[in-house]
Amino acid sequence: MTQTPPIPEAGQSPYPIEEPPHEHPTGPNGEPLHFADAVQEEHGRLTRETMALLGVAAAIGIGAIGALARMAFKRSAKPGKRAARAKRAPARKPARA
Repeated sequence: MTQTPPIPEAGQSPYPIEEPPHEHPTGPNGEPLHFADAVQEEHGRLTRETMALLGVAAAIGIGAIGALARMAFKRSAKPGKRAARAKRAPARKPARA
């Protein structure tokens, strides 16, 4: 089929199928920039100190998550309380004479 069939007015999408033309950011020489390049130009590069700070923050966060997980599992798996409940005999009513 070389042509697309006509679409009735009720069957057409209210949204455009093709993106309208727009301008892309260009570098100092006029060549188009990629998004990452544009962000890097706008915000600058991450310095060594910033990277070190991010690493320390990540290590503290991972340690905190590990400590919370250990506390949660430690509380839920106390064998002493479960064993004490299992050893108790059920209460019986006194026998009538």
